[in-house]
Amino acid sequence: KMKNEDCQMCSLRKGCHQVVVGIGNSSKIMVVGECPTKDDDFLGELFTSKEGYYFKKLLFKNGINYSNAYFTYAIKCLGKHNKKHRDICQYWLKKEICENKPRYMLSLGLIPTEVLLEKKIILKYVIGKFCKKIYNDIETIVIPWYNINKLYLGGNNIVQETIKLLGKIKTS
Repeated sequence: KMKNEDCQMCSLRKGCHQVVVGIGNSSKIMVVGECPTKDDDFLGELFTSKEGYYFKKLLFKNGINYSNAYFTYAIKCLGKHNKKHRDICQYWLKKEICENKPRYMLSLGLIPTEVLLEKKIILKYVIGKFCKKIYNDIETIVIPWYNINKLYLGGNNIVQETIKLLGKIKTS
């Protein structure tokens, strides 16, 4: 498994406290956020902003937690990133996918969705679609979704859509 001190592959590592790595159990669900916040970087934990806590609370309340899902970021280090950084971090994300073998990947926002689908997309056209993808002979379903800021600020409709989506994932 990837350790915090392992990656020195790009310039982002020099400007952050640590690589923010995934947490949870190998399972059928992987939740992939965009990138660490300052709080995540300082604490070495995922989704520690107020938006992140709100999102985790929503997931946990609906039965998705560290015991039955794996949580990670598409970009592992804090900082202003570009395509080169995404390409480098994609190596680590694919490694996590191979280790955890998720059946479903909930992709939160444009960056993780483009990384996971390995193509440019317009997010609003793929939100909630179940996109089949194969990584090293592991067939998985990528489900593009809103980033956590949109969930936090988006109001009750987006929260209800999210709860409905989580129910579909849990029962399939």
